[in-house]
Amino acid sequence: MKILRKDQLQIGVQLLVIVLLIRYGLFKTLGLEVALTDFEFILFIVSFGFIYSGGLLLFAILRQEKHPEKNIVKNIDRAYYTYLGLNSIGIGISFFLANEIGNVGYFGFFIGLAALLYLYITQWIKIPLLSNIIFACIAAYPIFTGIILDLVPKIEMQNPIYPYMDLFTILFSYSILTTLLFFIKTLVLDLKHIDDDRYHNKKTLATMHGTEKGAIRTSYLIFIPILMILFFVLQYYNKLQIFSIYCLVAIALPLLYSFFQLNKAKEIKQFNTSNNILNAIIWLAIISIVFLFFNIKYYVAS
Repeated sequence: MKILRKDQLQIGVQLLVIVLLIRYGLFKTLGLEVALTDFEFILFIVSFGFIYSGGLLLFAILRQEKHPEKNIVKNIDRAYYTYLGLNSIGIGISFFLANEIGNVGYFGFFIGLAALLYLYITQWIKIPLLSNIIFACIAAYPIFTGIILDLVPKIEMQNPIYPYMDLFTILFSYSILTTLLFFIKTLVLDLKHIDDDRYHNKKTLATMHGTEKGAIRTSYLIFIPILMILFFVLQYYNKLQIFSIYCLVAIALPLLYSFFQLNKAKEIKQFNTSNNILNAIIWLAIISIVFLFFNIKYYVAS
């Protein structure tokens, strides 16, 4: 699986917007009591930034070792120390945050991310399908962690009444949906970059089975998030009508269109179109947080 720099950047921006919207477009505007102060939340983002930067540096180091003729990293020994330093700072900040929340165990989430990145970059990136799954989990990791650090300590301090417990369940489902969308996106990117992966002898499902089979198989995976949305709507429609309708119209229907488009795709240009459609759907899923806020506000008021 090859993710270009522009795709990495876009995923990074998408994650940042999601985390900020959940915190300030939902929790804060609803007046919920959260565990992290604004300063601690900034440190939360900075901590993830250091750990992710360490992962990118490790990836560059391994590429330099594999291709000594290229000028990717000038000094490998110094780069390894920098990698350790970035992870140490990120994990150190997370320990401070966990201590401030009152549960040191929470900093294990950040250690887990650093370990996951290391294993993914050094081992799992070579394994078809598993690399796609792990990348999607790594991409969505800050969403899960942000929700857990902000809401769970408050849920533990009181009876699990609305809005804390219901909102946690809804956002957990939203995080899973986002992970699925990132997972499908990585498979489409493999189809899009099949020629480059073949040139570098990189194994992906696309290089192993071809673009035609790959496109068809990937297209059917799109029904998983569609069914997830339908199940959510059936469960929460009475409480969240506005949000449910938005999810059906702005996410489920475009996903259905994406299925038909990808199912017939055979050329690189068509896979590029599929990738653009998925990017648009991810952004529409991000915007749904705004509709969730207005719907909860309306439900509580009524």
